[in-house]
Amino acid sequence: MTERPVPLADSAECRRFAEEALREAQNPAEACAWALLAIAGDLAAIRRAGKHGK
Repeated sequence: MTERPVPLADSAECRRFAEEALREAQNPAEACAWALLAIAGDLAAIRRAGKHGK
């Protein structure tokens, strides 16, 4: 059985990877993917905070 990859919990880390992909490798597709992961992480944190705030 193949193990599922562990998602990065820190959206700031994903943003840093996105910035590095644009700056160092000039790879916009990779930067876009990292940026989307950062957004997803932020949305998950907002949802968790909303559930605990009720």
